[in-house]
Amino acid sequence: MPPAVLSWLSCALALGLFMRAVGEFKCVGFFQRVRGSRFATLDTLVYSQLCLLLAMGVVFVALRKGA
Repeated sequence: MPPAVLSWLSCALALGLFMRAVGEFKCVGFFQRVRGSRFATLDTLVYSQLCLLLAMGVVFVALRKGA
């Protein structure tokens, strides 16, 4: 697979993970409105932060690979 395609796919993956971390403002993400459930607590403490960390990792690897 050409490096340019891998670079674009990496950016798309990082963007998707970042969007998941930010959320859709209702049920998931850092700015969720629905709170109090077990999932909402785990989403705030674990899932959103994991997605943000994974997005940063993908960007870091994509930038290092392209250099």
